[in-house]
Amino acid sequence: LNTEYNINEIAQIVGYDNALYFSRMFKSLMGSNMVDYLHLLRMRKFKEYVAEHGDMPIKDVAKKVGYNSYKTFSRQYKKIFGTLPSNKIF
Repeated sequence: LNTEYNINEIAQIVGYDNALYFSRMFKSLMGSNMVDYLHLLRMRKFKEYVAEHGDMPIKDVAKKVGYNSYKTFSRQYKKIFGTLPSNKIF
């Protein structure tokens, strides 16, 4: 989760030569596209990490779960949880 991959790389890792086909298969099986699913997994990991290491700054935890940009992390956090991470008391 803490590495940036693109759809072509992931498709090849799991044995698909055609990234578009893999993307369609993923969405039909998981109910969302792969990028949104990865964001959801990262956010779950973020919450777990904060529960274990509550004294660590949010920006540092965001990096640990794969967000190199705090802006991207914050936008995805709001999209998933409905609030900004700075407004959330952990």
